[in-house]
Amino acid sequence: MIRPRGQTATELLVVLAIAMAVLSFFLLTGQQRLSGAQASLQASQAQAAADEIVKAADSVWLEGTGSKRTIRVTFPDQATGATVSGNTIVISVAVPGGVTDAVSNAKETLYGSISIVQKQQTLSIQATDTGVRIGTQALDASPKIVSAEVLASNLSQSAHKAFNVTNTGPSDLDVSLNLSWNPTDVVVVMADPADASFSLTAGQSRAIFMNYSFTAGVLGSFSGIVTLNASNGDADEVDVLANSYPIACAPAAPAGGTGCGVSTVSIKTYNDSSFTTEKEIFTPSEPVNITGFGWNPDSAVTVNITGPGGIVSGYPKDLTANGTGGVSDQWFPAGAQSGTYYLYLNDSQTSVSSNFTVSSCG
Repeated sequence: MIRPRGQTATELLVVLAIAMAVLSFFLLTGQQRLSGAQASLQASQAQAAADEIVKAADSVWLEGTGSKRTIRVTFPDQATGATVSGNTIVISVAVPGGVTDAVSNAKETLYGSISIVQKQQTLSIQATDTGVRIGTQALDASPKIVSAEVLASNLSQSAHKAFNVTNTGPSDLDVSLNLSWNPTDVVVVMADPADASFSLTAGQSRAIFMNYSFTAGVLGSFSGIVTLNASNGDADEVDVLANSYPIACAPAAPAGGTGCGVSTVSIKTYNDSSFTTEKEIFTPSEPVNITGFGWNPDSAVTVNITGPGGIVSGYPKDLTANGTGGVSDQWFPAGAQSGTYYLYLNDSQTSVSSNFTVSSCG
């Protein structure tokens, strides 16, 4: 039977319409699945970022007040915001039909702010007395410790140290500095009063010079702190140390020899690889003057030294921190084996370590 052309055309249109409907269904289903997969990926990236921030926060909190590190974090393209509140980090992500939140909880109080304008950025994580500060950090002071050491004298003495303040961000910063220094036997001041308040353009650095004045005959370890604050909310700190040691030469030191010099190992009370070692290699004729700071005032601190022959004679030794949290000790390595020596300081809550080398004289 021969069908009219019009009927054939109509049937063809119906078949095409059905085919288009089926194709549209599969395309829509595929798009929905793809959209769902993309949303799941965005949510996973947000959760990974939140967990990474909290992991770093927990680490510096366990290390102690002042511990600091920076981490590189990638936020998902569809991230709409990030909040820091209580002990929680929340990163919000736009997904089909609304917003989903990636939540991660820390062990301690968190504060600060996180901008997600840049999807890849460096965050500063720092433990403080009140919790852990989190945020992008443009203000940077380096080094974190400035220390002056002298041998006690019947004359007054002076010393000069410096640190740098840098604006690592993209915008100008107004910076204010405040020196907290209470000891009276050693006076520390900023050399230039203008350093108390200044501006830094993006990428600019400024050297801050500190003047030390030691009273005649003063002995001991003294400490203070410089706090820095910037107009964008950033903050940083620099520890300021002053140490005056008795004039004592190692028993084996020749008269006028190097055994009368100042050699120190300065240790901070948290473990973030920021130990400052003024001298790392000693000869047997040089006294090793050990200085620690940041301990609880008037608390008991134990110092121990081990070397190639095991625990050094006379150690471990119990010390008492002074009123500003400083401790000091002196060891004469005369007769000691050459090699690497390990230094440990600890109290009931904190244990820190460093090392130095004793090398025979050439």
